[in-house]
Amino acid sequence: MALGAALAVIVGVVVAPAASATTGADFDPGFIVADEQFYDGDALTAEQIQSFLNARTPVCDTWRTGRGANLAPFTCLKDYRQSVPTMNADEYCSRVDGALMSAAEIIAAVGQACSVSPKALLVLLQKEQSLVTDRWPWRTQYDHATGFSCPDSAPCDPQFAAFFSQVYYAARQFQLYRDHPDSYNFRAGETVAIQLHPNPECGTATVMIVNDATAGLYNYTPYTPNAAALANLYGTGDDCSSYGNRNFWRIWSDWFGSPTSA
Repeated sequence: MALGAALAVIVGVVVAPAASATTGADFDPGFIVADEQFYDGDALTAEQIQSFLNARTPVCDTWRTGRGANLAPFTCLKDYRQSVPTMNADEYCSRVDGALMSAAEIIAAVGQACSVSPKALLVLLQKEQSLVTDRWPWRTQYDHATGFSCPDSAPCDPQFAAFFSQVYYAARQFQLYRDHPDSYNFRAGETVAIQLHPNPECGTATVMIVNDATAGLYNYTPYTPNAAALANLYGTGDDCSSYGNRNFWRIWSDWFGSPTSA
């Protein structure tokens, strides 16, 4: 599961000011986001999400010139629309009725259906593919929007290569982690060794995982940032740095305030 970048400031949604002093010293690897925030499926309406997306990319590059030729037209997330299939209710998500939906409507509908905060889904989209702020996203970014079923050691599973599928199955997966903790590597209330990087030679950090949401993030992206990654919170660390969970926490902090406040 991939990396990402971010920024903030918005009308209609409560966010942290752009100048908020988020530092690596504030990062707690065992408590990345509170359950009360992560599993709040009603945190944002579709209208609030649309306003948020409009503020992130007020201007979208519909065409971009590169290498002497016009590249294909781009659609920013704020303008993206997709025909969504009907998803019947199961033990993890309630029913989603099929329709032509905007990205904002998809995020809101999935958040409500699967009881995962639209804030978490927006942060995940940014952390994985920078989709929220990208002014010229490629089709592959939508196909792999949340990094769902995209392991580090193999290609992404093509059956989930669509924006709605990526958002829906990622949200649903976080409920699987919560409902069946014994089936996964990381669980709330346990102290575990978590790799610092996909390269095992980079070593591990011992982490006491406080809650279900944090355990879910580690099951989704099984690395914790090292000191170098935290020392350069908005940049890169060293050859043994990983950024996924650091960026999730940082992006949430910048956009919506502290992710660990109840």
